[in-house]
Amino acid sequence: MSDRFSFSRLGPGDDESWFRIGTLEVTTTWLVTFISIFGVIVSAFVPSLMVAMGLFPQEVLHGQVWRLITWPLVNDPSRTIWTVLTIFFFWYFGTQLERNLGRIPFARFLAWLTLALSIVAVALSALLNSAQPILAGLSSIQLIVVLLFIGEHPTARFFFNIPGWVIAAVLVGIQVLAYVGALAAGQGGAGVLLLNLLIGLLVAAALARRYGMLDEVPVINSLPGGGPAAPRPTRQRRPRRQSRRQARRHGSATVTPGPWGAASSSAAGSDRARLDALLDKIHASGMDSLSKKERQELTDLSRRLRDS
Repeated sequence: MSDRFSFSRLGPGDDESWFRIGTLEVTTTWLVTFISIFGVIVSAFVPSLMVAMGLFPQEVLHGQVWRLITWPLVNDPSRTIWTVLTIFFFWYFGTQLERNLGRIPFARFLAWLTLALSIVAVALSALLNSAQPILAGLSSIQLIVVLLFIGEHPTARFFFNIPGWVIAAVLVGIQVLAYVGALAAGQGGAGVLLLNLLIGLLVAAALARRYGMLDEVPVINSLPGGGPAAPRPTRQRRPRRQSRRQARRHGSATVTPGPWGAASSSAAGSDRARLDALLDKIHASGMDSLSKKERQELTDLSRRLRDS
């Protein structure tokens, strides 16, 4: 039972997650999901939390700058079903994007995206002298994450065999039509919200390009400064080194690499080269990759070089 719920930090070779809770590797997506769920629970008991952490442009202009980054983490507990769906879709599609980008680039992307959407909202509020737009909750980030996943896989088929690009068009279209309808009904703030949505999507697309995404979207490529996307960060997981206990368990001697001193003969140089080749193989694929003959050879070489 203790193993199931244990908490452990990862070593320098573990670049897939921030830490582990039992067998669960907590990635950037999981971390944001946990914080969002925690925010919903706390907001249910402390309703003023949304007021204190949501993005109110006028409050930001009066010095409450923490709102620029806290607003995605305070979801409305009164809209239970939509809040649960928002967090679920963020987790599902965010996990897919993070697998391609890596936990650190994805964390940086989410941080820059949050800040960029905040700046757009505050700037529009100041320019148009409006109290709108007010941002709170994960819905704006979740919508962009879903659209980015579809942008990465535009021909993918979803439920009822509908292409991804059709779903993306419907999601954006519903938002636009809702704001246009509200604007036609005389709700002046809807126009600011519509501008915030459209500008926010453009800013998100530009930021995504900086992280190597959306290179399959022709519309993005045709925009000024479009062209090929920035190279996607290379993610290479470093192999874990075996401990001495693991080496003894596999029946081989623990080899401590160099220095052994300069080789005094061609035979010593040949032994050194062969030992390096075996060590490289262990480093790349683990001790189990060695055959029984290679393990014995590793033991003999290490003893011979140590005694020379």
